[in-house]
Amino acid sequence: MPTSPSLAGRAAFAAALMIGFYALALGIAGFLFWMPYYEWSAAKTVHPKLVVMAVLGGGAILWAICPRIDRFEAPGPRLDRTAQPELFAAIDEVAAATGQDAPSEVYFVNDVNAWVTERGGAMGFGSRRVMGLGLPLMQLLTVSEFKGVLAHEFGHYHGGDTKLGPWIYKTRGAIVRSVQNLESSLLQKPFVWYGNMFLRMTHGVSRSQEYAADALASSVVGKTAMATGLHAIHAAGSEFEVYWQTEAVPVLTSGYRPPLAAGFARFLGSSDSRARIAEQLVHATAKASANPYDTHPSLSERTAAIEALPNPMRTLARDDRPAISLMRDLPTVEFAMLATIAGDSNARNLKQVDWDRVAEIVYLPNWRSRCSAQAELLRGARVADLPRRASLKAPLIARARQAMREGRDCDPTLDAALAELDTLGAAVAIALHERGHRAECAPGAPIVFRNRDETASHATLEPFESVRALSENEMGAGEWKSTCEAFGIHEVLLG
Repeated sequence: MPTSPSLAGRAAFAAALMIGFYALALGIAGFLFWMPYYEWSAAKTVHPKLVVMAVLGGGAILWAICPRIDRFEAPGPRLDRTAQPELFAAIDEVAAATGQDAPSEVYFVNDVNAWVTERGGAMGFGSRRVMGLGLPLMQLLTVSEFKGVLAHEFGHYHGGDTKLGPWIYKTRGAIVRSVQNLESSLLQKPFVWYGNMFLRMTHGVSRSQEYAADALASSVVGKTAMATGLHAIHAAGSEFEVYWQTEAVPVLTSGYRPPLAAGFARFLGSSDSRARIAEQLVHATAKASANPYDTHPSLSERTAAIEALPNPMRTLARDDRPAISLMRDLPTVEFAMLATIAGDSNARNLKQVDWDRVAEIVYLPNWRSRCSAQAELLRGARVADLPRRASLKAPLIARARQAMREGRDCDPTLDAALAELDTLGAAVAIALHERGHRAECAPGAPIVFRNRDETASHATLEPFESVRALSENEMGAGEWKSTCEAFGIHEVLLG
């Protein structure tokens, strides 16, 4: 495939912007150094303040624009062709379809993202190609959608974007350092002005690059696969951070390693996650256009641009399998990922645990510790007393929920009320466990105990959700009593 005809124009534009910045910086620095010389040559005297201003200001500018060495650090485990033949077959297939060489190095990253760059050499020349692939990204997409992402990234190689990248990136860094070094000085103003202009212009170039990469990817996998993949990433991409912080991290910090990719898949299937995904998609599609400082067009703009493209004559075969099916030996890959994040020795100390046993092995000890620390709160309390206890906290809980909905911090009194509810929920969970009821703990879903008596009138009980419902008057004392009696815990002491 021929080189993109826009490469020369992009390179010239980026070079002009970069030269303009360095000309501005060197001009200001030169003028500052010239001022004491001019005063001396004209009046045979130099004011010390002028010398200090010239040396500090000019020196700060020269130090800011001095190029920094950019050292590459592996962002995750490097993948081996022999260990992952199906994945590399997909990469090679897309590389051939886009007329590009396959990357020299492919790394997995712990993010819903994919990227390409060039490392080594000088400012993009004589470098090697590097690709990063998000393991959770592959959990979101079908094989065809994933190949669309790969083709989009190869589009950045095809368009010469990775050649321009180092130039633009280093200039942005020099502008930022100049602004920071000249803080509280009038000399900062021209750099702020040029920096804003530079960002607007170069981010406009970046958006054009995204359109071109989308067009290339659509010609390889088809417009439908490209569009559905974009929608999946925009809608569910933010869910990984929620999953990682609320589900994965608590288990990992407790010393256990669950199956991370499988857990993310189960998390995406939860009702709460599906509701957030639907809401996120509404917001993403409602944004008509990108901000001038955005590096990517909006989802609506990208989708419209893809729809306006001509239908490709020939595309890769459609494959609706999950992209994660291209991976072999996921536990080993996930271990390598954790070793990159936390260190090899820390990763080796983690014990493997299945998600179905997380409640019993990980959470139960934490519940016991919480209840032991709050023994005075639970002293003499029975499960039957919870409706009255929870209702006493109802005004505080209502205020705390409102503060959280509005994004405000709770005051200590409200935090204490929420913590008390968590302790009561933990005490109920312990009571259920000790009477032989089995806990189910799917990622993204409330903790549920299943009644060991399959003939009982109530099959499940959610201890934490039920205590919350009692505190907000969503569950009455009668319903609580009948449920707890079915589980045999109504008269149980919580302490």
